Amino acid sequence: MTWTTARSVLQYAIILIVLTACSPPVPLPPTVSVDVVPTATVAADTNTSPLATPSVTAASTVAESPLQPPVAPSPVPTPITRLAIVDQSSVVDTSRAGWWSLQALKPIGQTFMPTFAGLDALELWTEDQENEECSSGAGERLQANLHAAALDGPLVGMSEPVVIPSCFRGMTFFGFPSLIPLTPGKVYVIEIVVISGDNLGVVWQQDPDAYPRGESIVRGLAGKTDVWFQEGLRTSTPPTEAYCQNNLWQQVKRADGSAFQSQDECMQYATIKLSLVLSHLLQSHRIAPAPPANLR
Repeated sequence: MTWTTARSVLQYAIILIVLTACSPPVPLPPTVSVDVVPTATVAADTNTSPLATPSVTAASTVAESPLQPPVAPSPVPTPITRLAIVDQSSVVDTSRAGWWSLQALKPIGQTFMPTFAGLDALELWTEDQENEECSSGAGERLQANLHAAALDGPLVGMSEPVVIPSCFRGMTFFGFPSLIPLTPGKVYVIEIVVISGDNLGVVWQQDPDAYPRGESIVRGLAGKTDVWFQEGLRTSTPPTEAYCQNNLWQQVKRADGSAFQSQDECMQYATIKLSLVLSHLLQSHRIAPAPPANLR
């Protein structure tokens, strides 16, 4: 079977999932209540990370991040998420870096020139002011926008909002809903947007130059400093064929860590991986069997 036929089968499977999910549930025969003995709750292992070991292509120092974008429309802090593969980064010395208020000096951003043909996440170092307002504040909500060419250029992506707790100082993860295609060597701008809150800021450094391939933007004007940032991919394995386009297939790997020898290998791997996900979805959408006779 060719990969074109395989894609057609996957498309049919997706349609089947949608039809099954939208169909009204089949009513079950009435049942009587039955006493059930409660089971013990097993604590989840929170020390195991589902991400592969980061493969950083730019010089950087990786630190732990306590934040990740929320899944629900109303953001809430969630378990640690980090970039799996870093493309461009400006990791300044935060102990000697300056601080810019995101509200007082907006719009604030950072330009960069990617070598990857896409990104789906980025990280920024954010800090709350250490004063009385910080200790009593309700926290902030941030969002990262990605523009092409300039701060007022075309909007190519918007991250999911992130909740920043009061008095927080550290790395903040911004995830995008899907992979954003990029043109390697072209200029892109990260814009940091405050949704709510007024005490949060980002750190910057001028000397030495932390990132020669870009510059910071403060009050809409370019400067000779750099904001702490990293951008790249949140997964080291291709979840879809989009992660095999252009030069991205050379950055991602198989789950066992082995590299792809060609773009076609990457596409085949992603297709098989997607088919396994669809198979699991089909199983989870099947109608549950009728309960045993002794429970009716």
